[in-house]
Amino acid sequence: MRAEFAKLQLSPEQTSVVDPLIRTARERIGPTGERRTFAPAVVFGEVDYPSFNAREPEKDIARAEFRCGVVSAKAARKIRKVLQEEAPQHPSDSPAPHITAHRVVAVDFETYFDKDYDVAKLGYHAYVHDPRFNAYLVALWSDDGWHWVGHPKDAPWAEINGAVWLSHNAQFDRAVFFRLQELGIVPAGIAPIDWHCTAALAVYLAAPRALAGAARELVGVPIDKSTRAKARGDDGQSLFGQSPEMLAYALKDAEACCRIWMEHGDKWPTSERRLSAQTIHIGERGIQIDAAYVSASIERLEQARSNAAAQIPWARYAPPTSPKELAKACHAVGITPPTSTAEDSTEFDEWQETHGARFPWIAAMQTFRRANRKLKILQAALIRCRAGHEMTFSLKYFGGFTGRWSGGSGLNLQNLNKEKDFDVDIRRMLIPRPGQVFVICDLAQIEPRCLAYLSGNWPLLERIAAGESIYEAHARATMGWSGGPLKKENPRLYGLGKARVLGLGYQCAAEKFVTVARIMGGIEITLAEAEKTVTDFRRSNPLITGLWAKLEREFVARHGQTYFLKLPSGRYLRYFAVDAETMTAANERGGTRFAFYGGKLVENYIQATARDVFAEGLLRVEDAGYRILFHVHDEVIVEVPENEAEVVRADIERVMSHCPDWLEGCPLGAEAIVANHYLK
Repeated sequence: MRAEFAKLQLSPEQTSVVDPLIRTARERIGPTGERRTFAPAVVFGEVDYPSFNAREPEKDIARAEFRCGVVSAKAARKIRKVLQEEAPQHPSDSPAPHITAHRVVAVDFETYFDKDYDVAKLGYHAYVHDPRFNAYLVALWSDDGWHWVGHPKDAPWAEINGAVWLSHNAQFDRAVFFRLQELGIVPAGIAPIDWHCTAALAVYLAAPRALAGAARELVGVPIDKSTRAKARGDDGQSLFGQSPEMLAYALKDAEACCRIWMEHGDKWPTSERRLSAQTIHIGERGIQIDAAYVSASIERLEQARSNAAAQIPWARYAPPTSPKELAKACHAVGITPPTSTAEDSTEFDEWQETHGARFPWIAAMQTFRRANRKLKILQAALIRCRAGHEMTFSLKYFGGFTGRWSGGSGLNLQNLNKEKDFDVDIRRMLIPRPGQVFVICDLAQIEPRCLAYLSGNWPLLERIAAGESIYEAHARATMGWSGGPLKKENPRLYGLGKARVLGLGYQCAAEKFVTVARIMGGIEITLAEAEKTVTDFRRSNPLITGLWAKLEREFVARHGQTYFLKLPSGRYLRYFAVDAETMTAANERGGTRFAFYGGKLVENYIQATARDVFAEGLLRVEDAGYRILFHVHDEVIVEVPENEAEVVRADIERVMSHCPDWLEGCPLGAEAIVANHYLK
């Protein structure tokens, strides 16, 4: 069993305060036998928490990073007691010391893949159940330095049974492991006591998700992924598949995974670990799909795509969406081609609206794109189905900088089309299992409510708490409305108020607000009207503009350093290497630099807060015993027995409306419906 250690990232001044405490801790604990000593190690450098308070160092020692390894239960209690006495933990972003009485082992599988067969195309379940599936290596690395690499059939599984397992992208390694057990390659009964994902830990710490980047930024270990590239198309039976280079590569991945956990696992709060595990389990459980509806929809979309292609001149010899052929056709008729034909390009949409009526092949190209996108989603759903038409999938924990989830592994449930097009409603394919119904619950206007709370707009919050719509409350407070129910008496003003609330809180400019008003408010306005509206909003909402200015000042003040933006939950957003002259920073360690300004910082601040509110709600729903099928943005979908639907609907609304202690006084709201298929 390896030695315990406490590791602090401190400046020399901080070390002078902390060192005596560590010495005291070591003296109090004393030797515990079997090479168990409490040996401090000090690394001088930047503290990965906000600035140290030199005037009250005893209180700020909580911001140091204590890490303790595997110890006996008795020694663990002693260490915890000493650290709690001498250096109380930061109440939010520094969870309890990283102490476990269980062995920790990184588990990393290497499997066959090629250009046509990989997880991105198939998803985890279909990948491991495909006839081509072949897990030909597994690397194991323990926190005590023990390691092993070889074929899974020869692995010493009994040696790590009951340990804490780690994997970098645990959903993949779990899928491989469980399939190997089904095939009898791994003995039945082998299981970890817990299985953590270090990729999830890495993104929580604002490091890259991929192992190479995470290892580089978090533990300073370079990993060369060219070996993995060489293994493409290798079934593990070749000389390369079992070569010293491949074995060493697999072991290094496992070692890096283990080091990331041992050096940084203590910074990952228990609640976030639960959310990571919940995210994996949701995807593994899967969702029922209406296979008959999906098959009929695929037929309709294939026909629509074929009809559209027939109207595109170059579709006979080139892809219908070919940018090169599109440019040729545009030049031939004297129009400027769009600079982008991406599916999410607003420029292409505007270009198509301008020229589509004159040239039918432009409209046909747009039709082809719409049909093709829906067709790919339905085909991906079918591929991911197991017996009984249950579709497995994956969500990405911390898929975005603010902590929100995103889609993963080739199927994005976070971005399913709302519109019914070609008589196909994509969301309609997701249905409850027999005898069950969906309860779909959405947090009501969570972002504008958080913005009002964090900017200190108490009069507006009081109106909302009294039952008034936030859009109407805003119109009465800042737009001069004094009549009756706004939505009924003046729908256009209601739409404008909704667009203002949803679109202008983050410093949106007039040009963009024209589009925001159309999409979010359902109204058409001119640029002149947008300019007037933006000016009026900023004049009449000094608390919001004051928050823009406050965060921008804080950002600028951290020039050349990391700006830590603390959220109400206690979590931090990190902006690395701030450049106050260009107003840029990286929001990922070693990552790309982005431009920031007051409104953008506030957008991050509010969206991250809303995410934390929603995340707590997810854990409460789970604790209440409900089965979460999936979630989209601020909406959670649970599956319940049909005869309990109304009772559960009311209870889910209550659970999701509960305000966290750290946001006390913010009037949260939730709205739930019962449905026989997914809908918005």
